[in-house]
Amino acid sequence: DKLNIEEHDIISTSICDATAIAPVLNNINKEFNIDSGHITTLHPWLSYQNLMDGPSSSWSIPGKIYGHYELGRSVIGNLIPKPTSAIDVTFKSIENIDRNKIGSFSYRIPTSIVCSADLTLKINNKIVLEDLLSVFKEWERKQKFKIFHNNTEPLVSLDFLKSPYSAIIDHRWTDVVNQNLIKVILWYDNEWGYSSRVVDQIKFLD
Repeated sequence: DKLNIEEHDIISTSICDATAIAPVLNNINKEFNIDSGHITTLHPWLSYQNLMDGPSSSWSIPGKIYGHYELGRSVIGNLIPKPTSAIDVTFKSIENIDRNKIGSFSYRIPTSIVCSADLTLKINNKIVLEDLLSVFKEWERKQKFKIFHNNTEPLVSLDFLKSPYSAIIDHRWTDVVNQNLIKVILWYDNEWGYSSRVVDQIKFLD
């Protein structure tokens, strides 16, 4: 709704994590007013990582070695802790939410596809679990694009392969503590789901 074709001649499709997290955070903030929170993402290995321990080479700047040495460790069998840029990108699209309110952390995990994100959010408005679930269902019912999908089935990461949705909200793990602390788990195909939004943006701009 803020797009101005005459003024905005470069349009970013962002990254897969932000494409999943941003709409969920945005809607929760609009509905319940986020006070604070923390997000952990779990992202499959990427092509620039090492099969064996070695330097953490940059893919975007050839020849550059990252100072984040853990990222140079073998992708096989390791959970590699690392910072994530997803939340900084997310902040660009949500008003009144920034790093002072929400922290972030990431694992690079030893799988080839499908991400997950763990959102723990303290809200200023009170809610009970049943009402929160109803809100999520309403988001899916009213949406124009395939952003939200609600899941209650006993699935694991590969079951979400080739899902076109940006954020699959797994309600087996949705929880509310003390009426103001929300736990939300997301799944998203970091290739297929992300690419689906790129196609949507191209169609929207056409």
